[in-house]
Amino acid sequence: MEDVSWIFNSDFEQRLFEQRFHHIHSNKNTQEFEYFIHLLDPNLTIFTNKKYSDEYNEFILKLSGAELKTTSKSSLIINWCGDYTQLELKSKFQNKAILAKTLKDQGLIKSTPEIITETNKLEDGFLYKYPKSLSGGGHYFFPRDKPRLHKLLRQNEPLIKEKIYKRFLDFSALVESGVQIGLYQNIIDDYFQYKGTIVDDEFSLGEFADEYEFVVSKIRDLSKDYLGVFSIDSFLYLEAGEKKLYPACEMNMRKTMGYTALKFKEKYFKGNSKIKMILVRNTLKDFSYLRLEESFGSNVLLISPTDNRFLVFIITGNNMTEINERESQLSSTFLKRL
Repeated sequence: MEDVSWIFNSDFEQRLFEQRFHHIHSNKNTQEFEYFIHLLDPNLTIFTNKKYSDEYNEFILKLSGAELKTTSKSSLIINWCGDYTQLELKSKFQNKAILAKTLKDQGLIKSTPEIITETNKLEDGFLYKYPKSLSGGGHYFFPRDKPRLHKLLRQNEPLIKEKIYKRFLDFSALVESGVQIGLYQNIIDDYFQYKGTIVDDEFSLGEFADEYEFVVSKIRDLSKDYLGVFSIDSFLYLEAGEKKLYPACEMNMRKTMGYTALKFKEKYFKGNSKIKMILVRNTLKDFSYLRLEESFGSNVLLISPTDNRFLVFIITGNNMTEINERESQLSSTFLKRL
């Protein structure tokens, strides 16, 4: 029987656009969130060079009911986040510039983002996106990010230039095998960096639900030949005091953090109507898994190793007020202020 293991290929976009699919190796980037693989499917073996502490192994065994299986030698390594089949289709939807044109041509978005290739097109008051960037990445402002923007343009990389929207709610639809299986809220900062996901059984878009479902159904039709998981990133924004919907700003043709949060809730928190998964930089102080459990019971879990660069917590509660209060207590008790 072939020796099979799985790697958390966090460099999915980079390899996709560079057409570089071989020479897979374990590094700090692939190791950062590789424990997701075990937590969602304990039967899988993780391909990694990372050594996990006895404390973390004990915690994982208690949580998942199975020992963490890892290997640094394998005859077959499978990419977990997304594979490199159907390259033309994946590139079409993953590339933000091509996606924007496709959606505009289909009448699914109203605005027409400008594609620029020259530095004299850069000006203050706009958002600039690098079309091939990682989800939530490659967002720049001028003149703040002038060196980076100039470098990309000198490398003949086009940029998306678009107006800055006053966003107040970010969310995503998750599609698997052509079927929408989830809708969840995203937490992002002012630099468009991912900070967390709220999975809420009661989440609704209210007055925008029909408009949004129409766009999602059309995107599903356009991607009907796609085999696998993808997400559609969207947001609500204010314009002249009026709430409006931007139905699709990005697509991610792979498993995302939101996918993990949704699946984690299904597997470990079926009895909870809502959970919040947060991502924070590691500033732990006086921490132990036992002390966290004594403080919060099963309502707050640190699912990442304590030596990782980023910490991932799952917080539950009967309502968002309760969840946010627990998050505040978690921060003041277990995390140092930067």
